[in-house]
Amino acid sequence: MEVVYKKDLRSNYLVIPKEESGNEEPHCLRMLKANTIPGIIRPDKRIIDNRVLYYYDITSRQSMEIIYEKTSINYKQLKSFFLNLTEIMDQTYEYLLNENDLLLDPRYIFTDLASGKINICYLPGYNTDIQKQLTSLIEYIMNKVEYKDNKAVLYIYNLYAACRKDGFSYCK
Repeated sequence: MEVVYKKDLRSNYLVIPKEESGNEEPHCLRMLKANTIPGIIRPDKRIIDNRVLYYYDITSRQSMEIIYEKTSINYKQLKSFFLNLTEIMDQTYEYLLNENDLLLDPRYIFTDLASGKINICYLPGYNTDIQKQLTSLIEYIMNKVEYKDNKAVLYIYNLYAACRKDGFSYCK
């Protein structure tokens, strides 16, 4: 996926180009425009030079990839992260959104610097299996865990073992 970062006078944006089929606006975009959904970064669909671009306002947010580039994740951070993630997934069900359109990649998971809560980009039509995305995310986090923190290691390895099983579902 080819992404670009743009900045204007007041905001920073992550821009993702998207292939659109048809002129009709997807149900999920209408749902996201009509509601502020905690934890989901709303895409702003713009058509520039006959290309569909989704703009995500990432002002005052830092990507997970940047945050944990040189630091490790402890148990408290892990638990908070996965509780936030569960809440966001619950929101997708509540607002009739496709959970497979969440971008569970450390480059597209942002932490709000003021609140510490995570925010995830929602890309209409992405439709990539959430279980595979979650497994990849957990594998990424396994390499970032503070290995001196036994609770953190046990937590992430148990999550990894659970997500590798058939019929895995993630809930609180």
